[in-house]
Amino acid sequence: GTIISRLTPCLQSFLRPNPIYIASEKGVRSKEEWWCDIKIDVATGPRDIYAAIDGAFDVQKVNVENSVAEQYGAISKLPPVLQIQVQRVQFDPTTKRSFKSTHHLGLKETIYLDRYMDSQQPQFLDRRQQCWQWKNSLRELEVRRAELLRQVVGCDRIVCCEPRHLILNLDSDGMDTAGLLNSAKEVLEDLAAMREEPDYAEDAIDFDTQIITEVDQLSQIAKLLELYVLASQDSASGTWALTETDVENQIQETQDKISAQFADYKYLAYRLYAVFVHHGSVSFGHYYIYIFDFERNVWRKYNDNYVTEVNNLDEIFKDEGQPNPPTPYFLVYVNDAMKDRLANPVCREIL
Repeated sequence: GTIISRLTPCLQSFLRPNPIYIASEKGVRSKEEWWCDIKIDVATGPRDIYAAIDGAFDVQKVNVENSVAEQYGAISKLPPVLQIQVQRVQFDPTTKRSFKSTHHLGLKETIYLDRYMDSQQPQFLDRRQQCWQWKNSLRELEVRRAELLRQVVGCDRIVCCEPRHLILNLDSDGMDTAGLLNSAKEVLEDLAAMREEPDYAEDAIDFDTQIITEVDQLSQIAKLLELYVLASQDSASGTWALTETDVENQIQETQDKISAQFADYKYLAYRLYAVFVHHGSVSFGHYYIYIFDFERNVWRKYNDNYVTEVNNLDEIFKDEGQPNPPTPYFLVYVNDAMKDRLANPVCREIL
């Protein structure tokens, strides 16, 4: 029989073969890859769950036989239980060190996987391709915004500051101030996390954690300068004039189009069942889990010896803006039609 038929019923709930398509000058070919989870990340910034999953299936450039080809993925058959691994640990090539990304991942209690299915319907493929084009445009806009930020935050000082007009002295070799402040914030968060762990508390440095919030605020102020675009240069004085740009508006409009592209595809529903959480840094931390009880319609938090009902769902779903927040690193979604027989977090009948 096939490989899938020889798997145990438990493995069949998670493991599935899925097609990978490679388009080159020689045509389109496909291969199968087996996976038991979808790997996503939030390394470059906050995003919602759809944007994160898209990264596993969207078209990307690959090298095939010394030529550039396009590769994209799909799902041929959905598993009853969908596992999503959030790759929080990343490597910074600039600082040459690993770091934990604490960017917010916007979770949804229900997601629809229609958009990822292996469909050959022209209308469906056209939607995917249109979405990829928008994402290419979005990346170009974000690169432009990042370049503007690098130019702006390299300024020696602000000469004039008005709500709609900034004039700044620029240093052409200026450093990315927002990035430096963010790195400082991460170091401070690691130091603060040490104090919360019994194994490290004795060696932890005592400092006012309010500093973390203040450094984060300074970083956000630097990022606000992304809203302004270089307009002209006075070559005699070396002074630059910046006016408000439409780059941010273009980014938002493109993001809105991407979000709405598959809004009417809502047949393959999956419900969020479990959220594994890590609180700490790359080196250490604390783990706990949230599990949803479909029968009682309640979330519970399982933290060591304590099991509590979650009254404020913001702690699971919202970005509360705290320094070094607890972050989801593994998610479990279950097929909505099968959830009642798949998910049974509480054994209510004592045998």
